[in-house]
Amino acid sequence: SEQSSSSASATRFSEQDRLSLADLSACFCCDLTAEVGIQNKDRSSLVWPSCNSIVLKALSRTQKITPLIERAVVNLFKLGFRLFHREEVRDDLLRALTLLLQLPAGLFRKLTEVIAMGLHQMIRVHAADIRTSLGWSAVLALIETCAKYGDEDVLYTGLESLRIALAQDIPLFEIEKPLFALFLDAVHVYATASN
Repeated sequence: SEQSSSSASATRFSEQDRLSLADLSACFCCDLTAEVGIQNKDRSSLVWPSCNSIVLKALSRTQKITPLIERAVVNLFKLGFRLFHREEVRDDLLRALTLLLQLPAGLFRKLTEVIAMGLHQMIRVHAADIRTSLGWSAVLALIETCAKYGDEDVLYTGLESLRIALAQDIPLFEIEKPLFALFLDAVHVYATASN
């Protein structure tokens, strides 16, 4: 009886080890793929499809927080920070960012700080590269969602991101009135969230 109990315990431990090893392997592959994408940014049209595919698979298959989902979000922003200026991957990056909006609320809440900081870094460096209403819609929707779930630090980061975005001298703001309305909506969400 003791031997069968010990054997069952060893089997359970072994299964947990295999799951942990699988998680670690998946995280390593995600990190490695992102690093290959970053190091080969001049060949982004060749490596981006693989990077994008891995991040999208990780984001689309999850209902709970895992090390892989955290690594996928971090790597998405690392790739965005390094590659967003490249025209050939910009739309794909924006589509991948909008996928974050489809995460379950509890999962998004746990990732809010990472998302808010990633957006802040991207806006700080690449605000002038976001040239379409669709692009700003994605970014502003993420900033608003962070305001709903975030703490004081996240609210401050989001407000700073909005300030940087509004300070850009982008003719697009003068041309497209719906875009200005999106900014006003985001500011309103932050104003009501900070009360």
